Amino acid sequence: MARSYILFFSHSLTYKDALKTQKKFLDDADHFSYYERTLEPNDPIHESEDEDELDAAIEDKVQGADAVVILAGVFQEYEKWLRKEIEHAQKHKKPIIVIEPWDEERTHVLVKNSASAIIDWDKTLLIEAIEELVK
Repeated sequence: MARSYILFFSHSLTYKDALKTQKKFLDDADHFSYYERTLEPNDPIHESEDEDELDAAIEDKVQGADAVVILAGVFQEYEKWLRKEIEHAQKHKKPIIVIEPWDEERTHVLVKNSASAIIDWDKTLLIEAIEELVK
């Protein structure tokens, strides 16, 4: 029986249906199973002005995941979230998979330097990265 992976999808993946597309990639894959640990767009934490509360919510989700999946090229729009997601992934030794759908020059240096793997926008590469990095 195939392993089920627990994935934290970064807030950066809310950019233009990127999360929906990535989840469809994984949902349509044969012999691949995953659970999602993500702060959903309708979660009240998005409206919170309490930085500690936001930080704790992100850490809780990341800590319980096998890997963190981040969309590259949108650092400016999601900087506050990305910094926290990366910090907690590193703190809890979670691999960070960065999806680069555009030119690599758009990928912020913090995102590049923290990545366990940088992949193109491709279902097979995403699954391979997850299976390789999560042992």
